Amino acid sequence: MFVKNNGLGTVFHPIFFEFPNDETIFDIDWEFMIGEALLAAPALIQGDSGAQKTTLLVTFPHVEVFFDYYTGKSYNNVGTAWLDVPFDSSIPLFLRSGYLIATQDVTTVLRSRDLNNKFNLKIALEKNSEGRFISEGFLTTIDDFSDDNIINKCVGTNNCITYINV
Repeated sequence: MFVKNNGLGTVFHPIFFEFPNDETIFDIDWEFMIGEALLAAPALIQGDSGAQKTTLLVTFPHVEVFFDYYTGKSYNNVGTAWLDVPFDSSIPLFLRSGYLIATQDVTTVLRSRDLNNKFNLKIALEKNSEGRFISEGFLTTIDDFSDDNIINKCVGTNNCITYINV
């Protein structure tokens, strides 16, 4: 998203930026969106040290379906859901229906040129008005990875954004 906007704007933002017509989320200041597709709900309250978990109330925008990023469980217009978050788990993260994101194995990445490896797509389908299931997203593609500023390679006539529609 940052590269798509030529280095302008923010990737992390309040959820009401994406859903300005859903008044139920205006006061939610502990969750945030990562781009248009990911909803993050960090555990900001102390948990139960005996059970080694935190019980977290996640608020979802009413007009959308979200999928647990790790398990694929769907949250279909639920409004809120209580989740048990183990102390040793990753941040609760949810993929918005109708979007896809690309991921890479970065365990051996030391420099940006090491990012030239295989992509995996996480796809959250959404049923459109025609009854077809669709999803879309963007992928940043650069032919020659280097430690130079990636944004400089993607501005002006150097279009390195690939649109994916499935």
